[in-house]
Amino acid sequence: MNRSRETKALISIGIIGLVILFGAPHSLDLYSVISLTTAVSLAILALSLGLIWGFGGILCFGQTAFFGIGGYAYAIAALNFGGSTGAILVALIVAAASAAVLGYFMFYAHCDANPLQCDQTHFGAGIQNWYRKTGWF
Repeated sequence: MNRSRETKALISIGIIGLVILFGAPHSLDLYSVISLTTAVSLAILALSLGLIWGFGGILCFGQTAFFGIGGYAYAIAALNFGGSTGAILVALIVAAASAAVLGYFMFYAHCDANPLQCDQTHFGAGIQNWYRKTGWF
């Protein structure tokens, strides 16, 4: 019986989330919509850190590099496409492709947990330094 109560609560939260998702752009001003979008994006980033560190036991900030790559790809694609629908797809593909390329080389080298953690963290720091040196950040 307790399980069905949790299920009903999760369904209720999902319905409220969908109402906010589709209702916010029509009822809020542009600044509030952008602030809400930023908060949700950063919440997803925080959940990814909680998943990796909490359940996986690996302290890793490497996913922020892929978050940044996706955000950068989205911004460039949105400016060039004139809309955000195609830009979202481009951002997902670019971030996933860069993660796949880095993951291929890291796992193909048969690294254990500690070098894997260091490689991902250094990758994130390297991307940040590259953005700062090129003036794109």
